[in-house]
Formats: sequence, structure tokens, C-alpha cells
Amino acid sequence: FVSMQHGDCRVPRGYRRDLRFVGSGVHGELSISNPRQVSFPEDIHPWMMCSSEGHVCVLSLNNDIYCGGSNHCGQIGIGEVEDEYRETEDFDDLFAYIEPFTKIEVPEKKPDDAWMSIACGPRGTATVSDSGLLFMWGTLTPSHIYSKPTIVPFSSTKTVLQVALGLSHALALVENNNRKEVYSWGISNTGALGYSDTELTEPTHIPFFDQFSTILSVHAGYYHSGVIVEDRDLFVFGDCEYEPPDDKDIAPHIPRVVCFMEPGRSKVDILSMGKQISLIVIEGLVFGWGSGFVHILDHAKHDHEISSHSIHLLYSNQSDKCISVSCSENHISLVTEHGKGYSCGSAQHGALGMGNSHQNFAEPEEMDIGVPAKQVVCCKGCNFLLVVPSILRVSLEEIMKYEIGEVPYIIEFLIEMLKKEGHRSTEGIFRTSGASSVIDEMLEMFSRDEITKMAYLQPTDSYTGLLKQFLRQLVPPLIPMPNLLEFCSIFENEKTTLGRYDLVYDELQKIPPLHSRVLKQVLFLLHYIASFHHENKMTAK
Repeated sequence: FVSMQHGDCRVPRGYRRDLRFVGSGVHGELSISNPRQVSFPEDIHPWMMCSSEGHVCVLSLNNDIYCGGSNHCGQIGIGEVEDEYRETEDFDDLFAYIEPFTKIEVPEKKPDDAWMSIACGPRGTATVSDSGLLFMWGTLTPSHIYSKPTIVPFSSTKTVLQVALGLSHALALVENNNRKEVYSWGISNTGALGYSDTELTEPTHIPFFDQFSTILSVHAGYYHSGVIVEDRDLFVFGDCEYEPPDDKDIAPHIPRVVCFMEPGRSKVDILSMGKQISLIVIEGLVFGWGSGFVHILDHAKHDHEISSHSIHLLYSNQSDKCISVSCSENHISLVTEHGKGYSCGSAQHGALGMGNSHQNFAEPEEMDIGVPAKQVVCCKGCNFLLVVPSILRVSLEEIMKYEIGEVPYIIEFLIEMLKKEGHRSTEGIFRTSGASSVIDEMLEMFSRDEITKMAYLQPTDSYTGLLKQFLRQLVPPLIPMPNLLEFCSIFENEKTTLGRYDLVYDELQKIPPLHSRVLKQVLFLLHYIASFHHENKMTAK
């Protein structure tokens, strides 16, 4: 299951995200035709998310955690958990314990101790704070049942960096004396603990990984585990269904490196594990294996010759590389660099996001998302997508619902660029407009929230053209039509300069606050540009 890490926690300027879902699943809502906005108890700015078959965990920019979905084992963290521990993963009554997205209260965490990573497992949730404390809630084993977020004791003496949860086992990446180590605990009779022992009641160091200078991340599926080490080499153990070509008799608890391409190319960028399935992304390509992977393909194509131990190329478009991949028991979804979403497997519950189509697919088919996506996680019967809401042909209010700041970032960026020495003195700075193809490309780039190097290397007229085009396409306009008509009336009927000044000032106070803030920023820019009129030949006249 997906485990997400902050990495660099600084929020990029212009960050703009929303959370949408498609399908119908454990969150108790329905959205089959088009992705729909997720309901939260308050307005939030989602930063990252992770999921299991039955629930989703979302971390916001405000450092708050929200969980929603099935609470059959207490994984939502609202203080309720079943009395009886389940020995199997048979969750047929998953839909009987649905909880809406709820803000998780963690009294033991200090307010200034930011969350660094989150993880979901079939029966539990875990988070790691900036200080290295590990919190868990839900059920892992009979000895590890938490009805609400609880500090795992060993993290009081060890600095935990990341955690991953399987069905009944967990892995943690720990920093110890400036070295990274892997720990495991829980129950596993498949070798997923990295030991021949079937139970470890306390987090236990796995010495195998001490040979590497650094460890990048840990991962867990239902019955298997994965660790990505230096140079992005992937080691798997447990019931991983991967057979090294040079040794098929290796004990299941012994980590084995995944290597199926030519030497030096099996470098894993992304890993997602589920129920007897492993998905990896290498150079933007998606590969999968395991009996769970074959089970998903079986929904659409029964005559394939793929075995559970063979690695299959699932997605191969290198001109639009995969940046996120996830799976449930019955479907796989992925997101690409260009913001497109693809899915395959069972269309039950509308999980593939293909509208009203119930057709199953063995190969990824494009979903109709409508806006660029940055991340996807799968649950039973649905997908959750972290998307970039559009800034094109929408209102200022709609844009600022998803941005952090006083005005849209595109306005801030363009004002900052036009005030630079190389631009502010350009003759006729606002009289000319740049190449429409460049302006359109830049506007689309901002709409996708992908501010690349090209945005900083344009001639002056590209920036002024982009500012004018962005303001032109706002709906409603920067100066709303009733106010604009009143301004026209003032200049038509009032002949004195002082009288116009008073009336215009009074009318400006009636403009909606957000529009007023943007208008002031633009007017201040024009005033600043006019102060260089001896060079740029631009004045208020």
C-alpha cells in the first residue's frame, strides 16, 4: 500500500491542489460520470494522500490529517475499534463501517512538530512526525491494537523517518547514528518480516540492509515487503512472487534484488504494493507482477499467458511518463507527467472512471478527469485524484479556493518579472504583445501548475501579453460589469476631475474584496512602470 513522504516540506509558490474521486466505494459517495470534489468537514489544501483497500488518509498544508472510509478495524482513528481481532483479510462487510472524512486529533504531538510521512494498511494507519515520532491507529496484530493515534514506544528512542503497513506487519525506516536502518514487526508466515520468525512483537532491526550506504524508502503489501536502497535498487522479501533468475530456491524471508532489465537499468523510481501485487515505475514505464496483478488482468482478458512470476510491461509511453501509480484488489490506476489518468482492471462500481461504461480493460485506458492530475490512490471501487484546478475561464474566487496567498500566483509572478530591471524599461512595454503561441503555452503551463525554466526566460512582451490575456479571460471580469458600467457613467456625466475622483473612489469600495486586491496590484504595477517613462515611453496618459 502507498506510503507517502514529504521530503522537502516547503510549499512551492503557486501550489494549487484539490482532491477528487471517481467511482463508488468505501467512502460512501458516488461519482461515476465525472470526478467529483471530496467532502471535508472544512476547507483544506491537500498536500499528500495514501490509501488502503478500505480507507484514505489525507495530509493538508495546514499540517492536519483527515481519514475517511471503512473503520472496521479502527483505522479512521476516531476511538472505535472492533473487540475481536481478525485472522484473515476477508473484509466482505467493508461497507458496513463507513465514516466520512474526519480530522484526526493527536494530543500527544506538539503543535510545531510537522507531519513528515503517512501510510495506510488494510487495517491501520500510521504517521511520522518531523521529530521522528511514529504514531499508529487501527489494528496490526492482537498485540498492536490502537483505538486512537498512539505513539509507538520504540520511536521515543529511535528517529523514525518513514513507515509502511502490510496486513499484519509493518516496516520502519530509522535513522541511527547518521545511518539509516530497516526495522520490522508484526505477524507474517510468508517471510515479510525479513526473518524466518513468524512473529516479532517489537520493532526489530533487519541487519541485511546495513551493507548499503543509504536506504531510500520502505514499502509493504499484504504479505510481502520492499526496500529501495542506494542507486534505486529494489529488494523484496516475503510472498513477493519474484524469482531471481540466478537462484529460485532462496528462502522467502531473504531479500532479493529485482533485476530484469539490462545491467544498470532496473532503477526503481516508484513502488506500489498491494494484495499479492507489486507495481514499479522505471524511467516512466510501469511494470507489474504477482498473482494479484494477474487477477486484475483476468477481469478483461482470460486468454493471456502472463504468469504471476513474470514481470509484465503495463504502461510504455515514454513521451508522457508515469509519475504516480496505485492499485486495489481489482484495478490499477496511474497518473502521467502531462496530468492524464489511466486505469485498467474491473469496472465494477465505476472504479475505472470511464463514465457509465462497465467495460473491463486489460491495458490502461485514459480516464476523463477534466483537469490535470498529480497523484492517484486506489480504494475498493474508486480512485482518489490529487488534481490541479484550472485557472482558465473561471472566477478569481474559484482560483483562490485552492491557492495560498492574497492574489493568484500568476499575478504575483508576472508583476515580479515585469518589475525586473531588464523588463521595466522596455520601450512600449504594454503597447506590444508577444507571440500568441508562447503566451498560450505559458498560460497552459500555469494552469497545470508546472512552472518550468522557460517561464523565466521570455521577452518582456510575453509577460505583458500573458497578464493581459489572463485578465481578459476571467469570468466575471476583474472589474465586474455593474461596477464597470458605473465607472463609464461617472466619466460621462461628471465633468470635473475632483468630482470624478470622489465618485470613482466611492465605487472602488463596492468592488468585491478579492477583485479589489488584484486590481490594486495591477494599478500599483502600472504606476511603477510609469515611473520609468523616460525609458519605456509609457505614462498614465
